[in-house]
Amino acid sequence: MKPAPARPRREAINHDRLVHEWRLAWLTGLGKRWPPARTGADQADRNPVAALVRHGCPPRLGLRIAG
Repeated sequence: MKPAPARPRREAINHDRLVHEWRLAWLTGLGKRWPPARTGADQADRNPVAALVRHGCPPRLGLRIAG
C-alpha cells in the first residue's frame, strides 16, 4: 500500500487584515483619499452610508454625513 500524499500546507488567514483591506478599497472607491481612508477603515460602518446612497444621496456626501 502506498503512503498517502502529503497535504499542501495552508497558511493562516488573517481575517482582520482582509476586512481592513476590503473597507479601505470601499472607502477609496467612494472617493475618500487614501491616508484618511486607511486610518478610518477599522471604524468604517458601511450600513449608514449604504442607506443614504439608497435614498439618493451621492456616495461622497453620504460618507461625509455618516463618518
